[in-house]
Amino acid sequence: MENKIKSSINRIERYRKNLQEDLILVETTLNVIKYLLSESIPNEQKELILKNIDSTIKIIEDKIDKAEKSLNTKI
Repeated sequence: MENKIKSSINRIERYRKNLQEDLILVETTLNVIKYLLSESIPNEQKELILKNIDSTIKIIEDKIDKAEKSLNTKI
């Protein structure tokens, strides 16, 4: 039992940095998207900003899909 706990701790610590980086990416992207909704900026500018963060949104969505598939296979 102790080895299993230590193994879990090691695994989580290894991925902590990646998870923190993902969280920063998600939070920043959400803030930009919310900004687009809450501020009165011209549609052209909104489209330009969305075009610039489109690949970031795709990366986040792919990670969400992968995580959801992983959860579904474990259930």
